[in-house]
Amino acid sequence: MSAITKIANIMELNVEDRPWKVTEVCGGAESLYNLDLNRFYRIYNSVYKMLTDRCYTPLEKQLEKTKWISRYLGYLAELEDDSNDLDVFGVIDNMTLLFKLAKKLLLVYFHPLDSKICQNDMNYIHNLMGEKNAQHLVIVANNKATPKVSSVLGILGCNAQLFNEYDLVFTVINHQIVPKHILVTGEERDAILKTYATLPDAKQHLDLLPGIFTCDAIAKYYNFKVDDLIRIERPRSDGFVDLYYRIVTHPITDKDKKGGKKGS
Repeated sequence: MSAITKIANIMELNVEDRPWKVTEVCGGAESLYNLDLNRFYRIYNSVYKMLTDRCYTPLEKQLEKTKWISRYLGYLAELEDDSNDLDVFGVIDNMTLLFKLAKKLLLVYFHPLDSKICQNDMNYIHNLMGEKNAQHLVIVANNKATPKVSSVLGILGCNAQLFNEYDLVFTVINHQIVPKHILVTGEERDAILKTYATLPDAKQHLDLLPGIFTCDAIAKYYNFKVDDLIRIERPRSDGFVDLYYRIVTHPITDKDKKGGKKGS
């Protein structure tokens, strides 16, 4: 089942539904006019860096700062023109980005409005994904999502990610204290698991390795998946490099903690 169909089922939509116009957006136009363009351009840059680091290819070349700001101000001018049909969501549509990996398309949807992402927003995004034929989704939002939207994104798993703008104001992997995180596959993965995660019963127990949560900033940046094995390379002052290995896991919730107490 495609990501678009999953969204449609959860939201009780028909995949063939046509996009609808939003006539009332709480704080919509005001949010667009008050947008800090210098800050938002840093976010735009971080998105390009993050997705190219995941081996995606942008369908549109990354714009220089002056060109991006000029384009955005042009959208606002159209928004003010009464003879133009462009509305708030039309401006947001024009800000979307598309990236390609193999035959899959990823849609980046910016939600710079002050309002939380709600079901109507997800309906709109669902239709937009259909129009663009996108199978994967990244949402960059100025605010949190409603509980229902959060559950939808949780069900979609690695096919959809929600970032707060604060997560992308700076590119996390560029920080000097953040070591390299590399996905381990093939023979190296087999060797590490055999050495450190295999008991005398000859079965692998991934929980023997330290974990890194899917909500970790680096795990989100690379969109690491549960059970991925990650090699962390931390340079030392003497020129050598210390290696650490982590298994990607789901975060421990309060429900998990209560369950653990019951079983103990």
